[in-house]
Amino acid sequence: VRQYVAAADGVDTGTLQTALNADYFANGADARSFAADIATQSAEATAFIEILQGFLGLGLLVGMAGLTVVLVRGVRERRQQLGMLRAIGFPPRVLRNTFLVEASFVGLQGVVLGIGLGVLCAWQVLTMSTAVARHLDFAVPGGFLAALAALALAAALLAGLVPAIRAGRTAPAQSLRLPG
Repeated sequence: VRQYVAAADGVDTGTLQTALNADYFANGADARSFAADIATQSAEATAFIEILQGFLGLGLLVGMAGLTVVLVRGVRERRQQLGMLRAIGFPPRVLRNTFLVEASFVGLQGVVLGIGLGVLCAWQVLTMSTAVARHLDFAVPGGFLAALAALALAAALLAGLVPAIRAGRTAPAQSLRLPG
């Protein structure tokens, strides 16, 4: 059986809670305040969201590493083509910029898909779930998402920087002399 006790004005709820638990412990009493329950639930929800944010950050790092590996392989696989372009006069910065554009394109695709799917999932959880209160409005945090998109694009460019520099330093004679 659950019973609710209202504290009179000026009564310390912590002291009342302790007194009720001491007096009625033998009968199975477990006095708790609404404020403490709400604070506990809020702390649990905040911890869960922080764990999800950690996973998102880890996903960004893994994505950067994956993009770097793909671009490094692209430079290796296109070594002869890069050497041919250098031999006919393409400056190193053009080859470097080509790989940076490729990295930014892949990063932009990741940003659009990630933010789009994230917003869609958040909308569905908020509007379709029975676990979430119905009176909440769905709002997209535009500033936060723009900052997140900028961070992800900067990470993609950072991941593509080393392979782009390697592409620009391709020596024409050595690239054309070595087999595929």
